[in-house]
Amino acid sequence: MIGFFVRIKHTLRQLRRRFYNSVSGEDNIGNSLGELKEVRGSLMDGYFSVLAKGNHGMRKFQVELYYLQHPPFVKLLEAAAQEFGFDQPGVIVIPCEVNELERILTR
Repeated sequence: MIGFFVRIKHTLRQLRRRFYNSVSGEDNIGNSLGELKEVRGSLMDGYFSVLAKGNHGMRKFQVELYYLQHPPFVKLLEAAAQEFGFDQPGVIVIPCEVNELERILTR
């Protein structure tokens, strides 16, 4: 159980760092996704960006901070950490189909 909270704390620290990087204009999507670069734009207060990457394409979402406490979304963050690691530059890439993430975020 302690390991779970340590992972969540680490994830929150990463999100906070990415948020400040995006505000300062340093945020971009990693080269592993090709030449796709994040469009510079302002995030609304209380939101962070994720990229749903599945077999049928990918799509960027702005997610409310509330979802960091939402168990289905936390499971997706854990899957992202296992597949891509904690040191993803820029937007957090979630290994999930676009429609699945939409379903989770509309609940």
